[in-house]
Amino acid sequence: MSRLINEYLRQEGFQVHSFSNGREAFSLLMGEGDVSLGFKPEDEKRTSFQIEKKIDENNPESLLSFDLIILNMMLPDIDGFELCRIIRQNFSIVELPILFLSARDETIDIIKGLESGANDYLLKPFDKSELITRSKTLIRLKELNDSNKVMQEALALKNRILQIIAHDLRNPLTTIIGLSSILKQDLLNNNEHSSMMDFILNSSDRMLNIVSELLESSRIDSGKITITKEPVDLNIVAKSVFECYIKAAGNKKQKLIFIPSTNITPLVNGDTVKLQQIIDNLISNSVKYTLPGKEIHVEIKVIDSGINQKYVILSVIDQGLGLSEKDMKKLFGKFQRLTPKPTGNEHSIGLGLSIVKELTELHGGKIHVESTLGEGSTFSIILPLEQ
Repeated sequence: MSRLINEYLRQEGFQVHSFSNGREAFSLLMGEGDVSLGFKPEDEKRTSFQIEKKIDENNPESLLSFDLIILNMMLPDIDGFELCRIIRQNFSIVELPILFLSARDETIDIIKGLESGANDYLLKPFDKSELITRSKTLIRLKELNDSNKVMQEALALKNRILQIIAHDLRNPLTTIIGLSSILKQDLLNNNEHSSMMDFILNSSDRMLNIVSELLESSRIDSGKITITKEPVDLNIVAKSVFECYIKAAGNKKQKLIFIPSTNITPLVNGDTVKLQQIIDNLISNSVKYTLPGKEIHVEIKVIDSGINQKYVILSVIDQGLGLSEKDMKKLFGKFQRLTPKPTGNEHSIGLGLSIVKELTELHGGKIHVESTLGEGSTFSIILPLEQ
């Protein structure tokens, strides 16, 4: 049987290493010279098989990298179920797949094998194509997990670098803004110097916003963001953010209009600070991409879904540049450069909407966008009504 399995696997391009007992298999798997597992050798004819594809040519016995174990339930020195459990203490089900090979066909043995940590099972006598197909499938799953692990490590490194850079920039920027504000008070009678100070303040504010967005995006990606939920009146939260943009809209000769919910209090279960951040990004974008002389509406309403659930919808409706179908497809990606450009030379790094989407979903809500190129856009967040 062992020769037949070796032949089948090698015909498919696998490199195969066979072991005569569980102790030998586990010892080589762990890279140790002598491993004591309480084995009691009885019959050296039974064999476990391990398939591997990567061998260090200089020292193949010490640096084997295994992609799959094909394991007999009956081994000469240890029960196959027990060996599987021992392996699982050191390797997860995706790090090292195990395929049980057994002549038993009782359901209880199959269940026991899967519960001990096997990924799959194969009953003897088996078909060659079934052996190859199951082996390839399990190895492919391991390869996907390995690739995902590399991507996760790269993402974690990227987030760590962003956090370091952002934290290192935030403190000096805060100092610049604070001192500039103090100096500006002493320069009110000097128009030229006052104008320079305004430039410093505006540039510092813009840089601080960039740093804050980088930090927020990094916290979301790493899963470190925290949401503290409580009943929140969205009318009140939205109005407070709305008022902060009246001057900015006025400077661009835009008309900012707030339409609260009047029939039902728009109460949601949410984090006030994060909800403010969501609304701030949406209003800021509308002001940024709407032409002078146009209107921007911030509207809140409560709707009944008809299935015993009401929803609060907050919409920011602008008469801006609108979005193309191509832009819509990449709207919530990070660091995306869309076709429309800010109408007042404002700056954007392309993180705001991705943060809005993530924070909205953390609140159990959704974001919906409607847009017509050249006519404007409507961004709506939909949250369950607190009842």
